[in-house]
Amino acid sequence: MECTVRTYSILVVDDDEGIRDSIEDMLCMSGYGTLKAPDAESALEILEHSPPDLILLDGNLPGMKGEEFTQHLRSGNCELPIIGISAEDRRQAMLDAGVNAFIDKPFDPPTFIDFIDQILDRDD
Repeated sequence: MECTVRTYSILVVDDDEGIRDSIEDMLCMSGYGTLKAPDAESALEILEHSPPDLILLDGNLPGMKGEEFTQHLRSGNCELPIIGISAEDRRQAMLDAGVNAFIDKPFDPPTFIDFIDQILDRDD
């Protein structure tokens, strides 16, 4: 899917390809550009070369979990907004690790996009 308006770039980090693609479609239809990574290590490579405006981060990744990834970024003074997206049982651990906000899976697409718009302070 090609996005026509790329006002902000969002990195989607989730090990489930179907979820990554579904989120990409929702974001693209809302005018967001996307980058995708299946794990924390791939996400770190993307961050080195194409820093996004926001990170959507699954908590239950293979290898480095979402909380560890968040702590790694925060210890390096990364101030990008990070939204945890995972099952409700990961909420507190991810918030404690330093995510800015958390959304339970599964989520309602319009509410999800509204939430991202608010985080990025987008009014269009």
